[in-house]
Amino acid sequence: MAPKNRSNRGWLIAGVVIGVIAIAGAAIAIVLALSKKTQEPTYSQQVTQIVRPLLADNQKLAVAVQGLTPISSSGTTRFILTITQSQLQTSQQQLTNLQTGAANSSLSAQVNAALSAEGQWLQNASAVLATPSSPLVSQLSGLGLDAQTKLRALGASIPAAIGSTFPSSTQIVTYVSAVNANAQANAADTQFSNQVMALLNQSTPVFQQINSFYEQLQSAANGDGATITLAQAEQQIEGIVASRTSLAAAAQALNAATPATQAVEPLLVTAFNDSLRDDNDLASCLNEANDGSEAFIFQSCLSSTTGDSSTATTDKQAFLAAYNQLRSSIGQPSVNPQF
Repeated sequence: MAPKNRSNRGWLIAGVVIGVIAIAGAAIAIVLALSKKTQEPTYSQQVTQIVRPLLADNQKLAVAVQGLTPISSSGTTRFILTITQSQLQTSQQQLTNLQTGAANSSLSAQVNAALSAEGQWLQNASAVLATPSSPLVSQLSGLGLDAQTKLRALGASIPAAIGSTFPSSTQIVTYVSAVNANAQANAADTQFSNQVMALLNQSTPVFQQINSFYEQLQSAANGDGATITLAQAEQQIEGIVASRTSLAAAAQALNAATPATQAVEPLLVTAFNDSLRDDNDLASCLNEANDGSEAFIFQSCLSSTTGDSSTATTDKQAFLAAYNQLRSSIGQPSVNPQF
């Protein structure tokens, strides 16, 4: 019977050991549970998690802003700006759900002030990029400096904010200024182009008149006679010269305010002046042998005008090339008027 009693004692001891282990395991689990409970993130850590996506969006927006150029569209930058505004609103909403407590009230107020300052800057930047002529551009730099200063001041409690990148207000102001300058230049070029077109339209009848006048002189020089009287011929050439003189003066008085128009205006003046020289050549041929009642037209005189006529034609072609280049730059179609 003795061996059997030893066997039962052994099982009893084993059961006690297992029970002790089970109790010890439960105690460890309770300790671990308590340990986990005490390791909840601090208020500062929670705020860091909330603002980190906003700081990342600020970085993306800063890159987009840096890439703005006068000839590029601001569409991508405005899109990222909208995303950043949305993230800001999300961050602000999440902050309101945090349990602040008296110990964190100062940090809470500081974070809210920083995000509010950025919100004002984002709103201003959005308005300025949408409407470059907006007077709000004058406030952008001040708002940007305020937001950047307040965000970086969070670095004492939120290390991620210390070296955070904020979009450049200066770059946006520079971009907007260039866009406005281009718009003003485009408006000036358009006004100049329209004024030039008006002069060319006025000159077209003069061109037709001088060609008709030349044909009359050529017919007389060939011995075929003219279909107009001498008085009519004198009146015609006088009117042609007066019109061409007026056109040249008007071209000289055009307001060529941009580099593009300054390249065109002198070419137009030259074309009118050289055409006027050719007009005066034909007037001289009419008056070379004119006694007031009849005039003899010599072929040699008409032939001598060829040089000035060719020069005028060349000058007109040079002007039209430059003028059509200007028109193309402002979205106007090419023209080829006879003037």
